[in-house]
Amino acid sequence: MRISDVGGLLNRLKIAVCGYRCVARLAMCLLLLTAPVAEGAGQVKVAITGLSGEPLANVRASLGINQRSSEGALSEEVIRQLHEQAQQDIKRALQPFGYYQPHINAVLNPPDDHDALWRATYNVARGEQVPVTDIDIQIAGANNSPLSGVIDNFDLGAPPVLNHLRYEEAKRELLEQVTSKGYLRAQYEQHRVEIDLESYSARITLHINPGPRYVYGPITFEQQGHNFTSDYLEKYVILKPGEPFSQADLSRQRSALSKSGHFQEVNIEPGETLKSGAASEGQVVMPLQIQLTPNLANRYRGRIGWGTDTGFGLQADWNRRYLGHSGHSFNLGGTVVEERRRLAGEFRYIIPLAPLAGKRIEMGVRHESKDLTFEDVDLDEGGETRIATNLASAFWHFPVSDFAGYELRQRAGLTLVSETYDVFEVLFGNLASSAQNAIITNIGREAYDTL
Repeated sequence: MRISDVGGLLNRLKIAVCGYRCVARLAMCLLLLTAPVAEGAGQVKVAITGLSGEPLANVRASLGINQRSSEGALSEEVIRQLHEQAQQDIKRALQPFGYYQPHINAVLNPPDDHDALWRATYNVARGEQVPVTDIDIQIAGANNSPLSGVIDNFDLGAPPVLNHLRYEEAKRELLEQVTSKGYLRAQYEQHRVEIDLESYSARITLHINPGPRYVYGPITFEQQGHNFTSDYLEKYVILKPGEPFSQADLSRQRSALSKSGHFQEVNIEPGETLKSGAASEGQVVMPLQIQLTPNLANRYRGRIGWGTDTGFGLQADWNRRYLGHSGHSFNLGGTVVEERRRLAGEFRYIIPLAPLAGKRIEMGVRHESKDLTFEDVDLDEGGETRIATNLASAFWHFPVSDFAGYELRQRAGLTLVSETYDVFEVLFGNLASSAQNAIITNIGREAYDTL
């Protein structure tokens, strides 16, 4: 027989065996589906008393008989096995919260004549949490260093009791406080919880190796497109060389530059660490490069609207985000409305002085004008005039300060207002020139000039 013939025969044998196995499995499934439910089988209703909140939720999720109760009918043997295991399930579910000696009263009632439900009831007295009698926290080199007060912030409550969830959170916060002071490579060399059930007490051991401390080095800027002066950009810098490296501070620095309105993208990249005299003190100097991508210099906006009481309207706005290299900016806008031929235009020029504090100089001019007719002053007849208001202003904005939890903004400035209109035209504009001249002669030139 050739090798190829042997191979073909083996393949046919494999297919036949697989076919027989599939048929056997299918037959077994059909037998299971058509077999009658064992005598004594039924559904289980589980009740848990004596607990609330997170401990109750964890017990419900961990209790095997509670999980299996949703599967439908269970055999009597399975129900009794799950009930026998229930006390261990409850004890394990309470241990994360520090309850290691609960008292559990477990009762299982079989179905009665009224219904076919098995009833499993567990009355739980969780007892006291394990008290923490000894906390051993050590941070290498913490004495006389920026880490000297960190250990005092580890808090498990008063008096301290063991709650594994709170312990894990406190342990995480402790390491975060170490890293926030520039010890970026800090890690636990030891972290364990020892529980003595005979004395019913717990001991916590936390030993941290902080590693070297990272501090900011020189801070430089890399600008794409428009270039601002270094003096102006430094007004936005909140990081200082020699201060500890912190991701939170980097986020604050990035936010300060983004809120300026000048940049659409701000990236802060650490450079290669420097070996300097500070390294001998257990410090690593890390320079920073702030990469800035400016916004488009100009932003234009326009709106067209219509209202039943105002007619058509048009609004246009031009914002120059930066002018020159020191962050100056201006805004020019105008509005035209069909009703009363309303017209408004405004120009504002802003000079930043201390942008992070909100200190700046703002100068502006504004024009407003609209038609005024005799109907607007409740007259039956008359003429119309044009009211025009012109304003010129200059304001000095002081740094923003906090007052009793509120943000206090202060400014001092001067505004000059000029307003022109002709009341005489409103009152007598419908009359002929001869009649108007007669009225002027009658009231006098001084009264006419006032109107």
